[in-house]
Amino acid sequence: MRSAHALVLTMAALTLVGAGPVGDEADLARGRALGDLTSAESLRSLAAAATPELAGVIESAGGPAAMAAGLGQQLGAREAKLGENVLTLNGATVYRRLDRHAQGLAVTTLAWTADGKVSAAQVRPAPAAPEDAGPPRAVALPFGTPSDGQWLTYWGGDEAAANYHLAAGDQAFAYDFLVVRDGATFRGPASDPAAYHCWGEPVLAPADGQVVEVVSDIQDNRPVGAMNAQAPAGNHVIIDQGEGVYALLGHLQHGSIAVEEGERVRAGQRLGACGNSGASSEPHVHFHLQDRGTFGPPARGVPAVFSGLRIDGQARERGRPVRGQTVAPSR
Repeated sequence: MRSAHALVLTMAALTLVGAGPVGDEADLARGRALGDLTSAESLRSLAAAATPELAGVIESAGGPAAMAAGLGQQLGAREAKLGENVLTLNGATVYRRLDRHAQGLAVTTLAWTADGKVSAAQVRPAPAAPEDAGPPRAVALPFGTPSDGQWLTYWGGDEAAANYHLAAGDQAFAYDFLVVRDGATFRGPASDPAAYHCWGEPVLAPADGQVVEVVSDIQDNRPVGAMNAQAPAGNHVIIDQGEGVYALLGHLQHGSIAVEEGERVRAGQRLGACGNSGASSEPHVHFHLQDRGTFGPPARGVPAVFSGLRIDGQARERGRPVRGQTVAPSR
């Protein structure tokens, strides 16, 4: 449920927006050139562009050829690229790619700073999206137009390069949304939650339903970056939308929740304000659908499709944004 910005369908008529590469083409090309960590050639290029710390890690593994051989033994040959995206925020660029290897799926992550130095490189096994989750359920966006900037999908999508939530069954199709202005999520001290553009933005009910769970007594994380692992959802509201589907809105601001358990709500009704409570590394809105009325396992994630929205400025009757795409209500 954390945004981790620093560095963790069966509806035939539905078009998946952003199913291809997402992000700047030059950055995507750089990620592709440096991101095959099972290739000695790619790792040599990566080492040449790395910070001293990362270059030291590669050397300590025996150099590019030895590291590539070791990773190749663990993952097997790379067979196909299944998805990729690149996102630049707060002066850092993060490239993520999902590949199918002989031994299974794996996500590669690279990060580089504004001067082009690669500061992090990682490859790890990746989960696949659940195949038996059923069709996406239509909901409204859980926010309106922000007072400053644009809502950005930080995590979202049906493959692991775009959505780290897939590893958590109850949150498998979850979304994390931030507000971005001029390529940054905050203005002012990065440690202050109130410096973030989405801080305090109204969080709205995505559908009609009945409130079945409210947690409202969790303090917001201060400074930003400190996280509360004991209460991962933070202040949150769960709404029973009917037909065995429940909506969870998490990380709400302490003292902001405006509804009570048992209350009937309407789509678009204010539930609370965007905050930084729980396992949240910076203020953001966490939203997901699940099949039970309490947070955590054994609940299972349910896919959602948003109605009446703009994705990267294009109006759509229904859509499912992915990591790196901006979203806004169309009306």
